[in-house]
Amino acid sequence: MLFGDKSMCKRLFNLKHNIMNNPASYPELVDAEGNITNELLNYLIPVPATDKDVEGTADRIQLMNSSMSNSSNFENRLIAYFTDLLDSKDERIRNFANDLARYAYLTSNDNKGVNTFFHLVPMDWKMQHGYIESVKDVIQVLNNSDSMDKIITDIDNHSISSYPSISLSVARNNWNNETIVPTRSIPKSGVGSIIADDVLPNSVSKKYRKGVKYALSFVDSKNSNSDFVKVSYDGNPQNDVLYVKVGKVKAFDKNDPSKPLKGETKTVYMAIPKLGSL
Repeated sequence: MLFGDKSMCKRLFNLKHNIMNNPASYPELVDAEGNITNELLNYLIPVPATDKDVEGTADRIQLMNSSMSNSSNFENRLIAYFTDLLDSKDERIRNFANDLARYAYLTSNDNKGVNTFFHLVPMDWKMQHGYIESVKDVIQVLNNSDSMDKIITDIDNHSISSYPSISLSVARNNWNNETIVPTRSIPKSGVGSIIADDVLPNSVSKKYRKGVKYALSFVDSKNSNSDFVKVSYDGNPQNDVLYVKVGKVKAFDKNDPSKPLKGETKTVYMAIPKLGSL
């Protein structure tokens, strides 16, 4: 979908080219002047990789304007136009639209960004392809104390900036929901805690006029079972820091390293980027 002659980018380019040059073959997608009438197709801009790009650069699809600045009415129209493609009488268009929906998920992991458009995929399509059931399962997993073992095995890229797992996407987009991401007290500095060199971006209160530093990671002495927690360092919800449970550590008897100390299992958390807004 990302490389080669049949990448979604090139398929989009070819479809728009064919519509413009052979409108009689696509009567439902053109007007009397030969203009493409489907706003979604006009909204998506194919950007194929060129020889000037770094080797291995994928073809991509950009949006006419940032999805972060669109109005709800405009995006509702785009969803309707996506539905038109998926319900087209033309099998070629239906096949293209279904692959376009898959591409939208593949390139966004359900995270809304400047050039992502999975949020424009109609809900009916998501339900038919198991997406809704997957989200329901994730919510149940998030409330399961053993869930992190399942979540970690689903992560394809362990980079801090890439989260293919739906579980992490749900938490990152719903960090302000106390049911999914509970708030905990400010962690104490000490063994296992790494304090950031920078400060929270919006810390402007007199109490914290020098800026508030936050923990990049910390060890929870309470052995928490929450897979995701957030910490409010300055009272401003926009500055809450989101953490994911990355593992547990055990303390052992210093005189007998093979003997674990009872009740000394602790949970390790690591800060991750938030998505969404209040």
